[in-house]
Parts: sequence; C-alpha cells; structure tokens
Amino acid sequence: MDFFKEFSSSPEFKIVFSAFLGLIIGLEREIRAKFGHDIFAGIRTFPLIAVLGTLSGLLHKEFPYVFLSFLGIVILASISYLKDKRMGITTEVSAIITFVIGLLISAGEYYLAVVTTILTTFILVLRDSMENLAKRLDEEDVITVLKFFTVSFVVLPLLPDKEVIRGLNPSEVWKFVILVSSVDFVGYFLLRYKGTGSLIITALIGGIPSSTAVTMAFSSLSQKLPHLSELFFFSVILSWIVMFLRVIFYTFLVFKGMIYKLIFLLFPYFALLLLFALLLYLRGVKNHRESESVSIKNPFSLSQAFTFGLIYSAISIVSYHLKAQFGNEGIYILSFISGVMDIDAITLLLARLSDKGEIGINVASMGILLAVMSNNLFKSGYAVIFGSKKIKLYFSLVAICTLFYTIILLTLFDKLHISS
Repeated sequence: MDFFKEFSSSPEFKIVFSAFLGLIIGLEREIRAKFGHDIFAGIRTFPLIAVLGTLSGLLHKEFPYVFLSFLGIVILASISYLKDKRMGITTEVSAIITFVIGLLISAGEYYLAVVTTILTTFILVLRDSMENLAKRLDEEDVITVLKFFTVSFVVLPLLPDKEVIRGLNPSEVWKFVILVSSVDFVGYFLLRYKGTGSLIITALIGGIPSSTAVTMAFSSLSQKLPHLSELFFFSVILSWIVMFLRVIFYTFLVFKGMIYKLIFLLFPYFALLLLFALLLYLRGVKNHRESESVSIKNPFSLSQAFTFGLIYSAISIVSYHLKAQFGNEGIYILSFISGVMDIDAITLLLARLSDKGEIGINVASMGILLAVMSNNLFKSGYAVIFGSKKIKLYFSLVAICTLFYTIILLTLFDKLHISS
C-alpha cells in the first residue's frame, strides 16, 4: 500500500496518467474527424496538451513563468477558431479543459481529473443527441427546467430537517416531492426526444427507487397525452413488478425462510396485473399508430408538487398517531399504514423480526402483503385523482382487484400452508 501511494505521487506516474486521460478525449475527437469534421487537435495532440498541463503544474515553483504555456494553448485555440468560425469552438474549449485536467493531476486531484475527463468526453460524444434534443424543446421547456431546479435546490435547503409536528419532517416530504418531479422530468424529456418506447425503460429504472414516484409522474403525464394512457398504465405496472422483485430481494437478504410464502401470496396478484396491462398496451400500440402526435407543454406543475406534498404530509401525521396508539402489537395495522409510506422499511423490519423469532412467518408474510396492497391502493388512488379518464378507469379496476384479493387472502390465510 505504501509503495502504491508513493508511486502514484511520483512525477512519472502523473505524466503517464495525464497522457492517458488526454488520450480518451483525443480519441473521441479523432473519431469525430473521420466523419468529415475539421478539428485542430486529435488523438496525438490532446495527450500532449494534458502532459503540458501536468508539467506546468509540477514546475511552476521553480519556473513561475511556465504558466505562459496555458496562454499558448488559448492562443492556438483562438487562432483555430478564427480560421473557420462555422466549425464551432467545441474542440478548442476541450483542449483548454484538457490542459486543466493535466494541472489537476499535477496537484494530486486524480478523482476530480477523472470525473472531468469522463464528463467532457460524454458531452463531446452526445453532441448530436444534445443538439437534436435542443431542436425539440422550446422556450417554455427551458422555463420549466428552471422552475424545477429552483424548487429543488432553493426550497429544500430552507425546510427544517426535523419533526415540526409529530410524524412530519418537511425536508423528508420535499425530498419525495423532488423524486416524483424528477421521474416526471425524465419521462417527459425522453418522450420528447426518443418517443414512447423510452417510457418503459424509465418505468423499469424508476421502479427501483420508487414505484410510487413512477405512478404519480406517469399518471400526471397521461392527462397531457391521454391517447397514450395504455402505454402509461403498462409502464406503471412494470414499475410495480420491480417493486415486487425488490420486496423479494430484501426478504431474501434478511430471512430466506419467508421467500416461498411471499412468492405464493404475491405472485398471482402481480401476474394478473401484468397480463391485464400487457393486453391493454398491445391494444394501445395499435391505436397510437393511428393517432396524431400531441405537443406537451409545461410538464412540471408547482401546484401539483405542493398538492402532493400536502397529501403526503397528512398521511405521515396520521400514520404516526396510529402507530403510537396501537403500538407493536398491531402488526397488521402497522403494516397497512406503513406500506403507504415506505415498503422497504416495513419489509426489512418484519423479515428481521421473523428471522429472530419475535413474530411468526405467517404474521410477517401477511404483514408484508398488507403493506404491498396498501401501497398499491395509495398509488391507485393518486392515479384516479390525477390521471386521464382511461387511467382513472384502469386504476379503479386495479384498486377493486387489490381489495378483493386482499380480503380473499385474509379469509383463507389460516388454511394456506406453504412450506419454507
């Protein structure tokens, strides 16, 4: 370990490492040149610029004027740009950034240098994609983005990160509001840039941290694009499937003995939902091909964000007082209430208690089932309130199905014996 630390701080390592990072940026620029783009620096020049930056940083104490080399890079970049302004200034700015990356390496800031290199290369590679996205957006979209970031990064620091009322932490509530709005944004911009197929990917990825956020964001978007209601519904159900897999995964990590019973209880329900959503989606694909495109405006609504925050806060307060009243003995009530707020927490808690033998497997399994069902009922309710007419209908059916499925299992649970 000492050898590696000493070696990584040596001038030889810094020079080689800077050349490697410069090579990454230069490789992208060289590939760009193959497609007819005129560039003043490529796969050989960029590593040299990075090395020059590193040498300038290493020698600045002995030779204070060595930083004139930076001025030389700026002058070369300026001359290249003035020769043909139509080609833009992207490569020239990249060269200046590459010099700075070399300086970061000379100072031992390897992590920052690598992050800067990756980010710079990504921006260069995605140039055409970013330009296509910009062509699809208008001034209102830019204003919407500004509002979103203002709400996210200005409001959140102002909120107290503590309970101001029993069960209510304003900072935690607003973080969830930001999460919902973020999924909304991702779905919106992917829809504008890549089309409807990207929503399914968004739902699958978004379902990992929060299927609730996906449900709320896509239900809201369905009002702006009602002819895509079947696609939104299918995407939301896919995020629910991810939630189901997440519950199984968490249970497996804590107490493997519950896996079989949980799968037995939950799999038929989610399989039916998926089949129903898939049939609607296949029908919706046919209808979508025959429909006209719709222009979306203002995907982020401040009033909607605050409305959700109020709803979430009210549920949080009620949940706290119900927990305090019934205590640890009311496992089922606790599970049903907690499931609305946080599936992961109640799943891990009940699995851990069952693993320790403090509660039985049957009680823990039914508790997790109730948490999942209450979470789905809450999400269905939100979709019914804020979704399109079709979404309201579909999720009303889902809510009814969820209630009946839960009642049937509660009635027959004592008669179900699943070996673990």
